[in-house]
Amino acid sequence: MSSTILKEWISIKNRGSISIISLLVMAMIFISALFLVYLSNMEYFIVNSSLDSIQAYYLSEGKIDMLLRDKKYYEKELLPRIETYIRYGRITPTYSKHVLLDSEDLYKGDSNKIITVNFSTDDRMGMELETYSTFNNIRQDIKAQLTIINDFFELRNPVLSIDSIQEDKIQEFLDYMDYLEGNIRLPEELDGIMELEIRNYNKIRINQLMDGGTIIEYFRNDGEEPIKREGLTRGEIFLLVKDDSSPTLTIDSENDHDRLVLKGIIYLEGDLEINCGLDFSGILILNRACINIEPSKEVDINGIVLLKESDINFIEEDNVKTEYDFNIIRRYGIYLPKFVDPKIQIIKN
Repeated sequence: MSSTILKEWISIKNRGSISIISLLVMAMIFISALFLVYLSNMEYFIVNSSLDSIQAYYLSEGKIDMLLRDKKYYEKELLPRIETYIRYGRITPTYSKHVLLDSEDLYKGDSNKIITVNFSTDDRMGMELETYSTFNNIRQDIKAQLTIINDFFELRNPVLSIDSIQEDKIQEFLDYMDYLEGNIRLPEELDGIMELEIRNYNKIRINQLMDGGTIIEYFRNDGEEPIKREGLTRGEIFLLVKDDSSPTLTIDSENDHDRLVLKGIIYLEGDLEINCGLDFSGILILNRACINIEPSKEVDINGIVLLKESDINFIEEDNVKTEYDFNIIRRYGIYLPKFVDPKIQIIKN
């Protein structure tokens, strides 16, 4: 009898232990399941947050791209600021450093219209564009650092040709010279600079007179007497000589001891003859030119010279001095196509 009772007691005890163990196992399984659900939710949240952050980053990047590529913003907002900074070293008080985008150009839910523009001058003239965007309440701030001037004008080389630049830059340089040839124009507004566009003459002469005045003379059909004359009434010129017949530009002085002073831009598709002392400050662009300089006359060129299919040997003559001067280059370069050429160097958040 007692043995039967003992067996029943042991059986009940075992069943109780099994029930407790089962409850513990079920609790562990439940806790594990909850933990897996928590991990899954966390992973989902992290993935979504990461995707939202990436989307916000691309929205911010898109604003900067819009400012650089959309004519509405680039030509009316950014380019005037860049040109003002190149000219004066600042943009205020003429322009604010904040560019405002139109609401219709923003992604739904993103309310930030502002792109902040800052400039710097270290080794090169630079610009920083700063903005932010939000997507699903995730904010992403970015800064883009750019150079703003065509690389060739900041090489600190006074004479640029295929003989003076690195081999890996030659094709890029030739492409730029082709672009210049096809797109150079007299600007609508020139700040105190005399505009001269010359076509259909086989010879043009800039001549300093005995009284110190300077005139420009136009010749046709190899005639000895000019067809017309006009005075150079300003101290700076933008002289554009474009002609398929390759005219000759001659620089002379009636007084053998005088030095002619010229400032500005000279673009010439033709030959160049210099028969007097010359001080030129500016940008000289020679396209398919033969250059002849009177050996007894000293020529000083401050600024930069660009040569395409032109004789470069003249710079090696003892009477010719060329000196790179960025302050002169930036004064006149803003009137040349793609002188202002913003390029993103780095984007960071």
